[in-house]
Amino acid sequence: KLVGLEALSRWYRQDGPVSPATFITLAEESGLILEIDKWVLENACKQLSQWERQGLITAPLNINVSARHFAEVTMAEHFQSTLQTYGVSAKKIHLELTETVLMDEGAQTQQTLQDLQRLGIHLHIDDFGTGYASLSYLQRFSAHGLKIDRSFIADLKNPKSYELIRAIIAMSHALNMKVVAEGIETSWQKEQLEILGCDYGQGYLLSKPLPAKAIEAMLLQEPDPKASSVTLATFSHMLN
Repeated sequence: KLVGLEALSRWYRQDGPVSPATFITLAEESGLILEIDKWVLENACKQLSQWERQGLITAPLNINVSARHFAEVTMAEHFQSTLQTYGVSAKKIHLELTETVLMDEGAQTQQTLQDLQRLGIHLHIDDFGTGYASLSYLQRFSAHGLKIDRSFIADLKNPKSYELIRAIIAMSHALNMKVVAEGIETSWQKEQLEILGCDYGQGYLLSKPLPAKAIEAMLLQEPDPKASSVTLATFSHMLN
């Protein structure tokens, strides 16, 4: 059943879509990623608030945030203000953090993480296993969830990958974290992850990324939709 949505950034131009791998990388390099993060947060909260008022959904919404944003002094304050503006509970927003953020021992980043947790925002570790962070950060950082990177799921038939996933799930549960498997594309992968005790999954087998209107139509028609992600409005007007 539906347990959450993820807001994904998509940019469509007249000559076709621009890959997130291209425009997010450029946004990071240019510093525009800070404005994009704020834009996504505002639109995500606005959309979630609308769906809640319509009685369509009670599930939380996951949002990806750039590591650069955590060094901003006003980040937590901006999050709080945006949530209040749209009447969204902090517990309904799950922030996905890369291991890069958790490795940052800068005073401001650590303060921002603490402030966000005080607000009640759930923090999740994204793309786990692909970074260079030490496991020691798991001792000092209280995360609510962990996402196993899709590269491990794609290689699930490899006995080594299978055992790594088993270990990640066991470790996460021992630390009271829920586990999400990314990139589930086959029924076999889904079945194996269920056997391993993985809590949640997302991927093309469950649902491809969909525009907000398509998600809304599905919520209206199906009381228990099998969807895993939602794509909000495109960036074409903002980036042109």
